[in-house]
Amino acid sequence: LDPQANLEHRITTSDEQQAHYLKSLLGESPDDFRELDFLDKLVPSESILLTLAFYSYGLTNMAFSEQAYTSFAEKNIDRAIQKALTPRILQNFSNSFGNPLEEAGTENVLYRGHLNLMMGAYALVSGNHKYLPLQKRLTAALARAFLASPTGHLQSYPKHRWPADNVGALASINLYDHLSGEDHRA
Repeated sequence: LDPQANLEHRITTSDEQQAHYLKSLLGESPDDFRELDFLDKLVPSESILLTLAFYSYGLTNMAFSEQAYTSFAEKNIDRAIQKALTPRILQNFSNSFGNPLEEAGTENVLYRGHLNLMMGAYALVSGNHKYLPLQKRLTAALARAFLASPTGHLQSYPKHRWPADNVGALASINLYDHLSGEDHRA
């Protein structure tokens, strides 16, 4: 995970414009969903979470492409995580499996995987491990669920397994292990 290895891409004006547009989607506070409400009408539940997650991943790439974006990325990944932790987002993922932040909330790989990867991205960019207790719990729960799964895939929704959601969760476990020095490989 050498951020400078073979680095050829440089941030363009277009990249900056997209990052600032997406920043506007975060709103003024974690509970401000004015700019994101239109997504909820298009694809309820997952669209806002995925927007927050992929914005965080893009910011991580920007921070490692050019150090000048590290502070911007750190601040806005943190804001995206705070928004993903609000009751507004949590309620969309709590009905199927229980609360995804609690041990009893089984599987729920879509929410858990993306949130865990976002927290890992934040720690990678910022060096700040303020989400470590939650990340540790989610990583352990995901790792146990993967090991217990007869198919090796976890459910995104009851009776529905999406490989893309599982890949994100596996990446989040790998990133957590890289940052913490733990090893969740079976």
